[in-house]
Amino acid sequence: MAFELTGRGPETESAPEGTRVGSIRVRGRATWTGKTVLVEARAQAEVSFTCSRCLQPFARPVEADFVREFRPEGDGPARTEDDEAVEGENQAEKPDSFDGDSIDLSFPAWEAVVLELPMKPVCRPDCAGLCPVCGTDLNTKTCGCQADEADPRFLPLRKLLEPKERGD
Repeated sequence: MAFELTGRGPETESAPEGTRVGSIRVRGRATWTGKTVLVEARAQAEVSFTCSRCLQPFARPVEADFVREFRPEGDGPARTEDDEAVEGENQAEKPDSFDGDSIDLSFPAWEAVVLELPMKPVCRPDCAGLCPVCGTDLNTKTCGCQADEADPRFLPLRKLLEPKERGD
């Protein structure tokens, strides 16, 4: 059965610092396998970031695919907190449980979106960032600072790149 939902992620969870996940739209297909419900879906969200170079806010859509298996509440042992801590292949084999006629996809969708977030978000690929001396946003104006681009620890290596004088 195909479905489309719109909602928010869990309130108790927080995205990485400087990032805010807006409402999440989920489209997918739920299939009864005989013992479980297999959900294959794509989550889409508008995410607000803070640029890691210039510190300006910006927004960008993020999409993520996820597959999750759910078991009716009364079928076999339910997933416990100890199961959540288990790492490895066994973790993927344990289906989540649901009760009633509906399955809450807010956490799996939110989790999929958060896993797709970049580690260092940048507002645009050519973002110049901030001046390391005075902090001016180099995307909007230039400053007169002379930043020493060479790390002093690498100065001995610079001598290797200089042309050698011939002693002939």
